[in-house]
Amino acid sequence: MDHAFDPTDRAFDALQSDDAETAIERLSRSLESTPEDGRALCLRSRAYLATGQSERALADADRAIDLEPGNAEAHIERGNALVEQSEYGNAIGAYDRAIELDPENARAYHNRASAYVVFGDANRVMSDYDRAIELDPEDATARYKRGSALALAGRHEAAIESFGRAIDLDPDRSQAYNARGISTNEVSGPATALDDYRRAIQCNRENADAYYNRAIAHAQLGNVAESDADLDRAIALEDGYENAYLKRGNAYAEQGSYALAIRDFERASERSPNDPVPRFNAGNAHRARGDTDAAIDAYHRTLANAARLPDHGCRVHGALADLYCDRNRQEEYERHQFRYAVLSVLQDDRWTGITAAARLLETTESMTPRRRNAAALTVAGNRLGDRAGGYAPPAVHRCEATATQLLDSCDTLSEENRILYEIAMNDGPNGERTGGRRERGAFDREKAIDHDDWEALYGLAVDALRSEMRVYRRK
Repeated sequence: MDHAFDPTDRAFDALQSDDAETAIERLSRSLESTPEDGRALCLRSRAYLATGQSERALADADRAIDLEPGNAEAHIERGNALVEQSEYGNAIGAYDRAIELDPENARAYHNRASAYVVFGDANRVMSDYDRAIELDPEDATARYKRGSALALAGRHEAAIESFGRAIDLDPDRSQAYNARGISTNEVSGPATALDDYRRAIQCNRENADAYYNRAIAHAQLGNVAESDADLDRAIALEDGYENAYLKRGNAYAEQGSYALAIRDFERASERSPNDPVPRFNAGNAHRARGDTDAAIDAYHRTLANAARLPDHGCRVHGALADLYCDRNRQEEYERHQFRYAVLSVLQDDRWTGITAAARLLETTESMTPRRRNAAALTVAGNRLGDRAGGYAPPAVHRCEATATQLLDSCDTLSEENRILYEIAMNDGPNGERTGGRRERGAFDREKAIDHDDWEALYGLAVDALRSEMRVYRRK
């Protein structure tokens, strides 16, 4: 038979040329006359997948398996379609079956390794890539992916070697140079990584990743003009680099170039005005430069979207408390120190929060509600330390008498403070809440932060400490 005119072979040629649409058209015509052609079904499954049609790809692979259960390639195509649908466990099962049928199939090991990456199973990932390379030493893609897995595991020197072998086999693989540059930067610094980024760009002038990584390397080296040019190019090529200014600002800040860092953080804020992170980082950079007025302004602007921060603004309040304390602005210090204490407790960083409350007592002498709340947290912290084996930070021990005296001198206590005080003094029945207020476990913390409802947030912190005391009491 003359294979030059075989429609399946012609479709395969189109697929190899990245013309999946033509391959689908040719294979569909072929399958009209030979609907039980397993090879054509497998190829069309691959072509469908290349055009983002994973359901059709899976249907063709399943049909090929129905026709030929022992066809390893059909099981590989089925695994590939399942990966596209994020069904990684089932995909691994399909690759397992392909390997059972054909233990020498390098592609099955290669693709199973890629699926194992999702589960973070480094040993299986490396074992499968090693086996794939053993079976097909010329597979540059397997060597590149193996290097990526090594880099992800922090094994950068081994990753550099694997990327190098991929480049030897495929000298025009732009992303291999880029990836090797990243690992080289980790091992020996940005100056040595620049050449790999340059070569990545030579291979592909549209490689936004390489421009971005080279921009960061130039920033680390203090090459401002070069970094600006590369970052502008990366952003022009890829919208996904909307956080590029933020990341480069972090790089400048790490090397102490705070003015440049602030410039980038401001650009990041302009691009993403509702993202509080650039403003917070700008505050840190201003503070590091000694410009406390600008730092305070940046931190306050951060608080407008504090609920979007992972810690809900805990560190922002801590920074503001420190700055206001240095300026002897008692009311502002007390407000932010108390909020720092409450949010720390709610972040499960109990001792940081209780210590912050104790230091508030040491720093101010007012009889404000916030100071009474701090006193209640302090006495509760001491009791929690007793129940946890005698541990409590020194500041908490140091302020216990002050906290107890302050609470004893109050004619009335809020419900939350009375609960903490009674538990701490062991007056409540078995340390249980004596009041009738319902716990606020389902309370919307982010909404409370947005609405500046610190009474509600303090109630949540009290509930958290009470729950922890119960745990230690049971022990």
